[in-house]
Amino acid sequence: MGTLILSGSPKRGDGASRRLGLALVEAIGRLAPKSPGAGAFGGPNGGDQTAGDQAAGGGGEVKLVYSAGLSPEGLLELLGTHRTLILTFPLYVDSLPSHLVDLLEGIKGKVSGVSLYAVVNSGFFESEKNLVAIEILKNFCLEAGLKWGRALAFGGGGMVVSSSRLNFGPLKGLGLELERLAADALAGAEGPDRLATPKVPKWFYKFGAHLLWRWKAFRNGLKGKDLYRRLDG
Repeated sequence: MGTLILSGSPKRGDGASRRLGLALVEAIGRLAPKSPGAGAFGGPNGGDQTAGDQAAGGGGEVKLVYSAGLSPEGLLELLGTHRTLILTFPLYVDSLPSHLVDLLEGIKGKVSGVSLYAVVNSGFFESEKNLVAIEILKNFCLEAGLKWGRALAFGGGGMVVSSSRLNFGPLKGLGLELERLAADALAGAEGPDRLATPKVPKWFYKFGAHLLWRWKAFRNGLKGKDLYRRLDG
């Protein structure tokens, strides 16, 4: 039985959740003994995947799919051949994205013997902001009959998209934590939830975020002061 990594972002494309998922695919591929059989990628109602999203090893197949466009029936079909589920998703108002909540509710009571792990990222610098969402997942496991593994909470999610490598420089700590979670998922091990943040000062992270918003405003014909404009009514 293999590992299913579910990108829980409502957006497709190369966002933070998918990049974290790809890092886990690579980590599991390195940690698991190699075996032949990794082929082209595909999944029911999944979305546009590539061969780079899949690996195979002694620990079974590891597959990354999008949650956007995936039905509960499609997820159940995937979980029939994958006994470990890893969620990577962005924090939405201290919780999970609503479509991901609906997807998980749709499989509640219909699957057993699955271990759940999670990597939660947020735009906040403080990784502690993600802990409420992790508690929600733990409660879901209790209701749904899934085995809780553990979670990784990452603050500073904006750097995941802007950085070319997730195991170098300010994100070296994130890379190490992803390796640890991949190893635990392969072993089916439980453990304490862990926290990670970029190795940069908070003011530097905020400065970079402000530059990004100002650049987007400029590209859309706005000025910096327009970012602070309040709408009447």
